[in-house]
Amino acid sequence: MEEEEVGEVIGKPAALILIPLTLLTICGVAYTHWSDRVVVRGVVETGEAEVSIKCKLCLGCPRPTCELSQDRQTLYIWWKNIHPCSKLLVALVLKNTGTIPVNLFKPRVEITPSNMSRYFEVHRLLLGPFKTRSEVDTETCKIKDKFKKNLPIGLCCLPRLPMQLDPGQRALLIILIEFKGLCWKVMGEEAQITVELDYRVWCMEG
Repeated sequence: MEEEEVGEVIGKPAALILIPLTLLTICGVAYTHWSDRVVVRGVVETGEAEVSIKCKLCLGCPRPTCELSQDRQTLYIWWKNIHPCSKLLVALVLKNTGTIPVNLFKPRVEITPSNMSRYFEVHRLLLGPFKTRSEVDTETCKIKDKFKKNLPIGLCCLPRLPMQLDPGQRALLIILIEFKGLCWKVMGEEAQITVELDYRVWCMEG
């Protein structure tokens, strides 16, 4: 046999052996990559749930004194010289100043001293949500005008709660408090009223 033919005969088996070896080498590298432990590091940022009282309006006879807490989550009211049929109107503009939607519930209203609380009738109305401040101002003026003219404010038609408030949106909280007491022991005294916001993350139950 000539040298070329001998080399050709020897080369074919060698090629057949090299091909599987090459595939095994590639598969081995691939297996090594897939079996390595992969560590992924990242930062997960959660949203902030916060509703603030942007402004307040307190109307009543006798005239009340109202003050917001430093965190703008609570309103404190001092109401002196109360007599039968006294009425107090509180209008609060609420704004979702957080980064996630929240559910608004009826605010918690606490009246002290305890011997006077049973003589008060409290009505709550939540309107909104509103996208602009002008919409809230328009609705506030309507409520204020009705109160001064002693007209029904519409507290009998409460919307379904909770109300979802998206970031940047506003809501108008109306609280009407009437003194129904006729007992001379509590007339003329000072009542302290605390209004505290109640809101929760929109995806949480309860």
